[in-house]
Amino acid sequence: DLMLLPGIEVTAQLHGKEIHVLGYAFQLEKLVKSSLSAYLSQIKTADDQWARKVAQLSQEQPILIQSDEGAPRSLSISIDEIERFRDSTKSSCFHFGVLIHEKLQTLCKELAMVPPRHLFYFLFRRKEPEYLKQYAALFAKYGIKNQQYWYVPREKVTILPADDVIDRLLTIGAVPVIAHPGE
Repeated sequence: DLMLLPGIEVTAQLHGKEIHVLGYAFQLEKLVKSSLSAYLSQIKTADDQWARKVAQLSQEQPILIQSDEGAPRSLSISIDEIERFRDSTKSSCFHFGVLIHEKLQTLCKELAMVPPRHLFYFLFRRKEPEYLKQYAALFAKYGIKNQQYWYVPREKVTILPADDVIDRLLTIGAVPVIAHPGE
């Protein structure tokens, strides 16, 4: 008795800022042949290349951790690990947070209590001071330095204006909705 509807989240520009527009209940057959599909493919290709570079950098510069047993361990992400997200969505920093979280569950039980999104903010994004303050002592306990890890700049991809994205969503029969309205 559960009805599933296709949905998508698309990056767009509005007033000089990057936003996300959701599209609900679109027609899959229309998406495949649409200009929206070509736009999504362009973004996905750039993001996949970026994720591969980040994974490679993590292999070259792993995060060093003192495990619960006290032994130093290195933490990195392989290209194969990030590839698991490739078919379902575009690669993002949040996927790196999920993978790190999974690895921390076996290395440091206390660090495994940190939500993946907060791991992402602490280790990679560095823009949210509340996460830096909240977790600094905990991460220091395990020898993780308070620095930004595995920074690889993203390739510039032309982000379409929001009205263009909305028009493309309407063309495939989607109901467009602005995502994250509080932001």
